[in-house]
Amino acid sequence: MSEEVEMADAMEPIIEPFEVTDGEMSFPAGPYLFAIGKIKAMYPKEGDSKEPEAVTNDIWVIKYIGDTDANAKPHMRITFKDGVPTLHGIKGVKIVERYPNPKIMPKMSWRASAFFSKFPGAIEEITLASFDSDGNPQKKKVVVWTNVQSMYGLVFSASLVYKPNKDKTRNYRNFDYGTIVVTDNKIPVDDMKKIEELYDSLKKEDDSSTTSAPSAKDALEGLPF
Repeated sequence: MSEEVEMADAMEPIIEPFEVTDGEMSFPAGPYLFAIGKIKAMYPKEGDSKEPEAVTNDIWVIKYIGDTDANAKPHMRITFKDGVPTLHGIKGVKIVERYPNPKIMPKMSWRASAFFSKFPGAIEEITLASFDSDGNPQKKKVVVWTNVQSMYGLVFSASLVYKPNKDKTRNYRNFDYGTIVVTDNKIPVDDMKKIEELYDSLKKEDDSSTTSAPSAKDALEGLPF
């Protein structure tokens, strides 16, 4: 299971994906400590298509490590004490990254490779069944989702940035891919599940709707991208 990606396009985003307003500044610009969460294959809600439209990745915000002012959220977003997680509210603790199927949105094929380029084992080079003009087998860089899935709980640091669109009428949030640093630390699987369960329960209390998606490992097997 892999996603075909053109590495040359990875650092040249064509579309900024996340529009935000002043009321959604749960994530001040600056550096954070994150943990990789669940990887899910997303399928169309209508029709019988077996082709996934995207892969999503939950990214948990452990700590904001930039400068804060008096109105900023607490530095710590998720803490553990005696094996029990504490979330300081449901806002500002999780970001969901969405990587569209390149067959459906080719202009967004850069996103997954740009994000995972710093994660060892996430991207591999495969040999295609086609040849170039010199008769040499063609090769392509791909994101291997089964490898990424095994990174569940992996801790990394990175900065979030905000950029306006061309006419400055909208603001967009994204990761600064050049700042991603993968650590040797990994949150235990049981602790990650406790974080997810607590988040889901707090969301229900907040009367927020939730959506379901395939999350079992076999739902990701054999993806064509």
